Amino acid sequence: MSYATTWAFLQAQLPELNALMAQRLVQRAWEKLRDERDVWSFLVRKTALNVHAAVTAGSVTVTINDNEVTADSTAKAALDAQDALNGSIWLGWIFRIGSGPVYRISSYDTGTGVITLDRVYFEDSASGATYAVQQAYLRPPANFKSWVSVVDTYEDFALDLETTTQEIDRADPLRSAVDTPTLLAPFTFEATAGYTGPLYELYPHAVSRRSYPALYRTDDYDWVGGRDLPVSIPQTLIEDLAMVEAYEWAEANRERHKGLAGADWRFLIAGKARVIEDAKRKARNNDANLLLTTFGSNYLKPKRGVGANYLMTHAPYTPQ
Repeated sequence: MSYATTWAFLQAQLPELNALMAQRLVQRAWEKLRDERDVWSFLVRKTALNVHAAVTAGSVTVTINDNEVTADSTAKAALDAQDALNGSIWLGWIFRIGSGPVYRISSYDTGTGVITLDRVYFEDSASGATYAVQQAYLRPPANFKSWVSVVDTYEDFALDLETTTQEIDRADPLRSAVDTPTLLAPFTFEATAGYTGPLYELYPHAVSRRSYPALYRTDDYDWVGGRDLPVSIPQTLIEDLAMVEAYEWAEANRERHKGLAGADWRFLIAGKARVIEDAKRKARNNDANLLLTTFGSNYLKPKRGVGANYLMTHAPYTPQ
């Protein structure tokens, strides 16, 4: 059923509705149905979160109260190679000396080999220091709303998506655990010249290059824009939802239109509600089966959590 057919049906039932209002009521019915469930199969998209290997070659010079880090020739060559791989986008990358505090990288200059940090370095000055540059924070796709599943296909488990950055802060404020990542946590909302949107922290911070297949929820199924209804949504359900919106409009406008005064719109709303709830339940069940059939074997795996035992048995990472 098309969007145009649905709002025309609505007008046929209630001639007092003008075309603009009929369209708006159908759109409102669709948006409410779309948004009331976190994971409709037709709102799930695939992506991959690609994480580069840590850069540790060579050494660097750091100075207290200075936000610039100077790489030696070996470190510069390794950083130049990484810059070429990620297209000069260092958003989400971090710098640290040994197992010291984490600093975010603002930029890297391939001409001078200078790493610019997001704040001044406030530990002891050092020359020829071992270091690590890692990709700790990841950007979701542009049409992203929420994660459904992120999978480590090498270790065969789904990452934990429920732990918060604040919980990681309490357990490991220095981010000393650097090993196989087990969770993805919301970190911050970034607003820079190159990117506006959320960043997610992959924890423990990764050392090796790896790609994580992922499912995420979006809102870009634009049925109103001309697409067919998803297969899991019955035509009668969207009609009934739109009719409820129309009945509510009629109840609110009964004094303005004589043709609306004679009906008990609240009774009609209650009658539709019973039918709608049963139809929604069936639609949710059908859609859950479709989601499981489409993605279950690959993405909906048991997750691995991070607890005290894990943190105690994973020593801080020291670059070699």
